[in-house]
Amino acid sequence: MTNNDHHVGTWQPRQNRFLGWLLTTTGFSAFVGSLIPAIIAQDAGPHDDLYMLLSLVMFGGGATLVIYGKRHLTRRAEDVLAKDPRAPIVFLRSFGEESEDFGLRSFFRAVGTAFTSRSMGLTVSPWGPTFQSQLAMVMERIGPYIAVGRPGAPLPGTGAARLYVPDDLWQARVCELLQGARLVIIRAGTSAGLQWEIKNVMQSIRPQQLLVILPIDPDAYRAFRDSIADAGIELPAQLPRATLMSFDARWRPVFLEPAGKLENTLAPYFRSNGIAPPSVSTWDAVRLFFR
Repeated sequence: MTNNDHHVGTWQPRQNRFLGWLLTTTGFSAFVGSLIPAIIAQDAGPHDDLYMLLSLVMFGGGATLVIYGKRHLTRRAEDVLAKDPRAPIVFLRSFGEESEDFGLRSFFRAVGTAFTSRSMGLTVSPWGPTFQSQLAMVMERIGPYIAVGRPGAPLPGTGAARLYVPDDLWQARVCELLQGARLVIIRAGTSAGLQWEIKNVMQSIRPQQLLVILPIDPDAYRAFRDSIADAGIELPAQLPRATLMSFDARWRPVFLEPAGKLENTLAPYFRSNGIAPPSVSTWDAVRLFFR
């Protein structure tokens, strides 16, 4: 039994920190090492395709190992809240849409997105799992960053610390968290559960406290736009260039244009809530990456 196996209910994942460290370090080595065959491929002559294929396998495989390792290392919200008395930052999302992130198809789609106008900035990952890790680095400067985990999931997602409750208690727990939240972040989706959460968010917090992560797919954006219209929020018909959206005091959308580092992009959102924009140094990123 690992340290994280104590008091684990049947609806909670069983994490292994040793395995998490092993996968993370191995994946990071493969990810960085993918540069070697890519460099060799430039002078490999007739074998350059093989070296490029090896580079892609190491690149994608390494990234996948890192993410699965970090899922074993995702902290439990109970531990985080016990150590940090500040008001929490609550992350809400559709469980189904989040589960689609953890695959090579999603990874390489995000790699392609990084070279389009929909990119969130050169220093910001467009892949959901790594973006959540980056978002956690910023948000944890302000308060404990937590989310309700999916009951029965084999592993938690990345980024926010996870709080697990049985299926029949999750709505009550979300309402409780919203009442004391400093900020609320929603990943846009159209599931019934998420729509319930959005309506409760609008009743529980000031508009300026909400941050929305918009879909990068036009069809998904249109579906979200139609669903959120029922809550009285009108979004543009065309997919905006910005991927992050906040609100003014009248629930009118404020799109946050990419500004390099993630904390710079989020600066207007933080200032609207009276929060000095935090900064994450290179050392902070390394320390949190291997936490």
